Formats: sequence, structure tokens, C-alpha cells
Amino acid sequence: MPGAEHVLDFSQGCAHLHFRYRQLIIDRPDLPEVSVPMEETAVVVLGGREVTCTQAALDGLMQAGAAVIVCDAAHLPS
Repeated sequence: MPGAEHVLDFSQGCAHLHFRYRQLIIDRPDLPEVSVPMEETAVVVLGGREVTCTQAALDGLMQAGAAVIVCDAAHLPS
């Protein structure tokens, strides 16, 4: 995971995460789309009940060596 520097925390609000051209694409209602290179992502925290993530995004994160942490309703890793 050389060069990985981003910790992305999705513990509040609504977001949809998907994969396009080696980029993690983040869609949020009423906000512009954001893209982050998979290779620059160290950790993704999925803590919100309104966050969805495609299997392709999860696979891309794993291939890039990123850690994905899934939290329960109490915001504890599950």
C-alpha cells in the first residue's frame, strides 16, 4: 500500500460508492461526484446505514490493499 494516504469515513449521511477506471467514485445527494484513486486509499470506514457500496468498489479497494471497516448501528466495528 505504498503511497496510500486517504482515510475515508462514511459514518454519517448518505453516500453511494462505486468503481470506475481504478477510481473510487463517491456519490452524495446534492453534492458533486468525487473520485479518489484506489491506490491512494488506505482505509474506508462504512459506518452509516445509508451508505451503499458496489462489489466492484470493494474488490478494487482490496486489490489496492486498502482496509475496509464495517460498523454496526452503535458505530463499532462488526
